[in-house]
Amino acid sequence: METRKNLKIFMRHFRSNNYDEKLKYYFNYANLCKVPKDVSRETHKFLSLYNHGSNTTKKVDQYFESARSHVSSVFGGTAEKWFFSGPVSQAVTYAALHIIKDFMLKNNKKPEFVTYKNNFPSLILPIQNMSKLSLCVFNLVDYPENGIDQEWLELNVKGKDVFLLSLVDFFNGQIHDLDLIYEFCNKENILLMVDFSQFPFWGKLNVSKYKNTVFFTVLHKWLFGYPGSSLAYIPFDTLPVIQSWRNKKDLFNLDENSNIINTYEVSNRNPISVSSFEGSFKFVKGIGIDKLNKLLEDSMSYLLENISQIETSLYKKNNSGENNFHLFSYDSRYMNLKSNILLIKTDMVDELYKHLKQNGFAITSYKNIGIRLSTSFVTAKEEVDSLTSSIKNFFQNSIYNK
Repeated sequence: METRKNLKIFMRHFRSNNYDEKLKYYFNYANLCKVPKDVSRETHKFLSLYNHGSNTTKKVDQYFESARSHVSSVFGGTAEKWFFSGPVSQAVTYAALHIIKDFMLKNNKKPEFVTYKNNFPSLILPIQNMSKLSLCVFNLVDYPENGIDQEWLELNVKGKDVFLLSLVDFFNGQIHDLDLIYEFCNKENILLMVDFSQFPFWGKLNVSKYKNTVFFTVLHKWLFGYPGSSLAYIPFDTLPVIQSWRNKKDLFNLDENSNIINTYEVSNRNPISVSSFEGSFKFVKGIGIDKLNKLLEDSMSYLLENISQIETSLYKKNNSGENNFHLFSYDSRYMNLKSNILLIKTDMVDELYKHLKQNGFAITSYKNIGIRLSTSFVTAKEEVDSLTSSIKNFFQNSIYNK
């Protein structure tokens, strides 16, 4: 759960701490946690270097080399294959352009991409736009309501060149078997692109297990960085497009690939929004991944327990004997899922969303059918109590009790 605090609460928070503590931390509104100043300094250090452009390329390269080593220590893989970008959509675009470039040179035809409806726009829109530019073929198939199994893969993915998968479906009770999907794609010579943004728990995904698979993740949930930054693992031998601070001539043969170059800006001055990756990974390693995972699991368990109590209470109050409230929707698999994101549903989702927003909560509405709540390893018990109390108050004053 992410809460927003106004300036008064912010100042009260700092007055309550001793002077030494004030000197050590900045306050991050995004996830209500204390951010070590050395982490923020890493951010400003990189941005000050990068904003000067190509004159400081060597310094930027040195910074990336250090940051990549920290990333690979958590998610595995080869350090040099990790790349930083802006939003996930930008990372998807970079990787897709690189795939298209290599595929067209090798096979002399356009690659065929496939993903499913209701996938995240950051995965769909970049490929959709490139297909409109005649750079590739794009297939949008029906959402796998019963999960992705061998039969679904045979029907929808077989024969294609690239499959875009999102592991973030887990918050809605959909748990994809990455091993099964990878084995199928590997056997069929299909390139797999995986969005593992907000994947539950640090250090549980090792990209080294999945050869020639592209991975993306948004980082502001995991690190103390700014929203809109992402990380991509692109395990190709040729130079990826994502290294956009290089000159164009280092990326492409302009004569052979001018149609690709002209459709997307790849230049020496193309900005890459990079958060405090190096400092954040140092911080994570300093605390310990196991401890962070335990804090994350505890905060989510407490939220799940409180939401369950609300659902039970509303069910008992319903005179019809039917549970029309569905404060959270899941199947049997979801109950055993160690996730830090919960989707709650109600037929008053718009009203509840407005109520929570008015009470200062940063809540995400999902396609107007539910509300996503998430916790982090810095989520306090009081924050969960405040949220669930606000939800209780809403339903006590709603039409359900009239």
